[in-house]
Amino acid sequence: MPLNRRQELTQAHTWLSEDDISLMLVHKYQKYSDEYEPSNVQPMLDNFTKIACRLPEQALRDLLSRVQEFAVI
Repeated sequence: MPLNRRQELTQAHTWLSEDDISLMLVHKYQKYSDEYEPSNVQPMLDNFTKIACRLPEQALRDLLSRVQEFAVI
């Protein structure tokens, strides 16, 4: 059974909390759904997840910091 986005990120970056993963995915979903056609959002989220899984820890920490700064909670 394939992993979902949250599981992929948890497996790739064990230091990430569930809340941080949710925040990043929700932020990206909101950004993509505001800018793109609905049919393009899911593939773009899949692509974001693959890229985020390959990022070095410091790069993902920087991304998370920016998301936390600008996310509307």
